[in-house]
Order: sequence, then C-alpha cells, then structure tokens
Amino acid sequence: MERSGPPPRLFGLIGWIMVGIVFVGVIVYGLSVYLDWVVLQSMYASKAGLDWFAVNFYHNNTFIVAGVLALLFINPIPRRSHLFEGLSALGGAFARVRGVEESVSLGPGRVVWLFWQVVKWAVAFWMIASANGIPGLGNLTIVITMLQSGLGDWGQILRVFQLPLAPVSGAELVALMPTMEVQYRLIYDIFAAVVFVAVLRLILMLVRDFARLKTNAWTRDLFLILALAVLVAIVGAPYWAMNIATPNNYLIAITVFVGLFSVRSHSTNNRHGAPETMDRIPHGTVLVRHTHCKLGFRRRLLAKLEQQLVRL
Repeated sequence: MERSGPPPRLFGLIGWIMVGIVFVGVIVYGLSVYLDWVVLQSMYASKAGLDWFAVNFYHNNTFIVAGVLALLFINPIPRRSHLFEGLSALGGAFARVRGVEESVSLGPGRVVWLFWQVVKWAVAFWMIASANGIPGLGNLTIVITMLQSGLGDWGQILRVFQLPLAPVSGAELVALMPTMEVQYRLIYDIFAAVVFVAVLRLILMLVRDFARLKTNAWTRDLFLILALAVLVAIVGAPYWAMNIATPNNYLIAITVFVGLFSVRSHSTNNRHGAPETMDRIPHGTVLVRHTHCKLGFRRRLLAKLEQQLVRL
C-alpha cells in the first residue's frame, strides 16, 4: 500500500523551520528586554542613585525563585510525558469512535523529551519571573526578601497553624502577623505550588485514563484532585475570616479531606487487590465472582471447571 501525504522529510523540514522561527523570535525579544533594562538601569542610577535591577528584581531573588519553582514542571522520568500520554489516549478514543485502526506510539524519543523539558522549564521560568511567583498565589519573591531581612519567627509556625481551632486575642494576632506573612506564607505558597503542579499532572492522567475507559483509574484521579484541593484549603485556614463558625468549618474541611482520600485509597485497593475469587459450594456447582479477570486466572478457572465436570 502506498504511503499517502507528503514524505516524512517534508515534515522534518517544516519542524526545523518552526524551531528556527521560534529561536529567532526569542533572540529578538531577549535583545529588546536587555535594551530596556540597560536604559532603566542608567536612568535610575543617574537621576536617583538607585540600582534599578536590584530593586526591581529583589536582589536577584526573582530569578532564583523562578528557576527553582520552574523545576517542578520537569518530568524526571526519561521519555515520560503526561501531556503526550493524554493526547495519545484522546487520539485513540477518537480513532475508536471513527472505527479506524488505533495507532500505537512508544512515546517521545530522548531528544524530543529533553527538548520538551527545556521548553517547559523556560516557559514556566518566564511566567513565574513575570509574576514573582506562581500566578494566582501571590508574590513569593517579596516573602523570600522579607525572610532574608529577619522578619517573623519560625517558632510561632505551630501557633499560626492552630488559629482556626484556637483563636487569639487582638494583641496576640498582631504579634503573629509577621510570622503569618513571612514564614507561614512561604510554607503555604511552596505547598500550594507543589499541589498545583501535581493537580495539572493528575488532570492529564484523568484524561488519559478516561479516554482509555479505565473507570477505577480516572475516578481515583478525580477523588485525589478533590482531596488535594481541600488539603490546600486546610493549610491556608489561618488566612480565613475568623468568626464563631471557623472551627466548625475547619473540622468539616478535615472530614471532607479524609472522606475523599479514603474513597481514593479504597479505589486503589480494589485495583491492586485480588478481586477474582472462586468458591466451591454444595451440589457440585461452582460460584464465580470476578472483575478485571486476567488471562492467567481465566486459564486456572477453566482448568478447575473441567475438574468439576469430570467429577460430576
């Protein structure tokens, strides 16, 4: 059968042209940004005697925070990509719907995988540096800068965590505010960033498992996503509005988290356990209860059924 469409070499040529265009665009954008920085640095130094670069980027903390947090988006397993698996599963689902043969891929090659990790890190670095933290989670860079200035007290972390269950007086709350805005904020933002990346990966896994019709798998992913969202809310409880209902709301959130995580663990146990069972009952019959049967179990089951028939 003849191969339809353009030859593979054409796809490679178009790919390299696109990479070249992106590379040139990045170079032009970088030179433009560098020129702006030089002008601003010179203007602030001559007119106000200020180091614009150090002031604007918090003494390089902006780049340090962005570089470290961007590492969360890198998949450390070679040739593993949740995005690729999700898109491949969707492609297979659409192929089944159309009634065509489903193509099987072994995943991206090492070079493509490495290039994709570099692209993800660069994009994440740019977004985090632009927002001085994970977008939507606040300015983490200024928290690091205040921590370097000696604000707050690490010994008060536990007291801050207990605020939803044990409210404090006005004077004690004022004393705890530096710790709440520096040390505890640092813990909360880093924890929320880790959970944010984990939820993104879980969403891609949910799409993959749903497209592959793995019911237990995608429901487990869904419950884990919901449990992590509730856990982030629990860790951020000291920043809730404190009133008479806060302790009850906090306990409700803990109960919901335990329930969601228990359901997820139960789904996991059902998947990895031994669901296939066979019990001998009187009158020479066999009762079979099976789910997710495997080929080896089916063979053993048929052998035992044959033995029962011989005895009868």
